[in-house]
Formats: sequence, structure tokens, C-alpha cells
Amino acid sequence: MKENQKINYFDQCQQLLQLFESQLNGAREEVLARSNALSSSFEGLFDVVNELQLLGKSDQGISSEVISEKCISMNGSLVACISSLQFTDEVCQRIEHLSSGIKSMSKILDDENNGRYVAWDELMNGIRQSYSVSEEREIFDRVIHGVSSKLDEPSEDLF
Repeated sequence: MKENQKINYFDQCQQLLQLFESQLNGAREEVLARSNALSSSFEGLFDVVNELQLLGKSDQGISSEVISEKCISMNGSLVACISSLQFTDEVCQRIEHLSSGIKSMSKILDDENNGRYVAWDELMNGIRQSYSVSEEREIFDRVIHGVSSKLDEPSEDLF
């Protein structure tokens, strides 16, 4: 943006707040989906343990084949649990991006000098470049620049 262009900070802030809202919604949906997957994995593990306990109490005993099958099932549930927990790093990264963007926006709005035009462009470029997840960049482009992306199409694995 050129120095002589008048910038409407209200509109710019509104766009940024829409971006931040979209990012928070995406993070929330990711947390909900992964939490549900984690819950299901734990339920599956709980079921297998209960089955083993019931088999152990029966007079028939437990064959090594049954124990092996149950161990494989438990292993699958544990792998699913671990996989579901790995999203926390991505969610923390998204929250940090939001926090950083809000702090930078506040500094620019508090600045009374004429460097605001350059600073606003630097803020916008910095926010987009900080995103390491492609979905975050696509949301940025859609909200800030009105660029259509694959996010406009229905998708089950959005995040």
C-alpha cells in the first residue's frame, strides 16, 4: 500500500477479526473431532480390557490365540489414542498465530505516526507467512483477499 492511499483501519481490522474468528473456528472443530476420536479409542480399549477380565474369570480359561487377538485390538486402540493426541501441537501453533496477530494489530493501531501504511502491509504479510499449515493460508487468502479456494467446496477433512 502506498503512503498516499487512505487506509480504512476499521475495514482492515474487521477483516483481521474475521480471519481470527475463522482460525479459532477451525481449531475448535479440530479439537472436537480429535477429542471424539480419542474418546472412541479409549472406549474401544476399555471394552477389550473388560472382555479379557470376563474371559479370565470364566472356567474355560483363555487361549493364547484369544489373548493375541485382544492384544492386537488393544494395540490398535492405543495407536489411535496417540494419533488423536498429536493435534495439540497444531492447535497451539494456531493459537500462537492468533495471539501474535492481535498484538501486532494493536501496536499498529496505537501508533500515531505515518508508518502505519507500511506497517499494516507488513502485518498482513507476516501473518500469512507465519502459517505453516496450508489450510491456514487458504483461510487467510479467502478472508483477506476474497480468493476462492478448495475450502469453498465441501470436505470432510478440512483440518
